[in-house]
Amino acid sequence: MILDHTFSLSSDGFIGDLLIMLNASSFAFHLYYVARLLKKYKATTVTAFMFMIGFVWVLPVGYSEFVAVDWSSFTDKAIFALVFVVLFVTIANYILTVWAVQNSSSTLAGSYIYLQPLLAALIAIALGMDVLTWSKPGFGLLIVLGL
Repeated sequence: MILDHTFSLSSDGFIGDLLIMLNASSFAFHLYYVARLLKKYKATTVTAFMFMIGFVWVLPVGYSEFVAVDWSSFTDKAIFALVFVVLFVTIANYILTVWAVQNSSSTLAGSYIYLQPLLAALIAIALGMDVLTWSKPGFGLLIVLGL
């Protein structure tokens, strides 16, 4: 990124950077308020309400795309992948994150989100879907040092 001489505030990259900052800020906001809610409610209750509120906000934006999907064209593998992503990668992840906040601190639980790129690279390399280059351990070290 530092060697890119085409930086512009009007570029698509800048908009993407702003969206990433919005995502990180939203996650920090989430962790802060989840810690307060967990003093009164269980992790599953907080997660259920979080998904219900999110559904109400996303429905107007995504409804037309959702109904346009040709569900009958999905293969068994695609259905399994979709169910896996919804149940484990999304719902279980949020329940575990809320549980972690309940049993430790929001700071500790939030720090694990930054390990995702490192874990994704390790899993991809282990599955043969990526190759280990010299730069990847360096970037991984920067992530760990940043924590």
